[in-house]
Amino acid sequence: MSLLSRDRVLVALEPHAVHAVRPKTGEKRSVAAWSQEAFKELIAGWPRAEVTVVVSNRLVRYVVVPRTAGVSGDAQELALARHHFSRVHGERSRDWDVRYSRETGLASAVDQSLIDELKSLARVRSLQPYLMAAFNRLRPRVPREGAWIVLPEAQATCVALYAKGAWAGVSVSRATGETAIERERMRMGSAQAPNTVLTPPGNDGYAMAMSAQ
Repeated sequence: MSLLSRDRVLVALEPHAVHAVRPKTGEKRSVAAWSQEAFKELIAGWPRAEVTVVVSNRLVRYVVVPRTAGVSGDAQELALARHHFSRVHGERSRDWDVRYSRETGLASAVDQSLIDELKSLARVRSLQPYLMAAFNRLRPRVPREGAWIVLPEAQATCVALYAKGAWAGVSVSRATGETAIERERMRMGSAQAPNTVLTPPGNDGYAMAMSAQ
């Protein structure tokens, strides 16, 4: 069955709002709060739809995991990623679902209780951090030398540097535009960073949801 023929709902989950798009019909819905009741209301009438959730960068933690000699295989690499989260965030990281990309060296973490809640409310086919969903759409436009990926949201901006086929740094802060990029450039001490800046078309919740297509 093709992606176009399936009944799918794309959901953007932000800390204080949830947005949904049903590509099959173009219908859009939004609620100004996150709760189990609000989520049920949002997807009411779509009982058979497969749900893909894009999670706001404000609800995700990221860490770039440096290559480490002697570490190989999924289990060891995931353990190393967890170690880096624990070193930065302490004991609370034990309750996070951690995913690691060997290809790019980036690990992401989402609170496991949030994932469990969502799966109890809908047929969640996929759950994607916003940075990952947006990068998959933007990747064909990334030049060989790399690019800054800038993802503005309400009250926050994610700035990530992708260079030489891997992530060099990721930050989520209240800074905006050029200020956010310069802050990350200074933090990494990277004056040689690429000049290309890529950002998705649109920066509202519906655009975030559509990044999962």
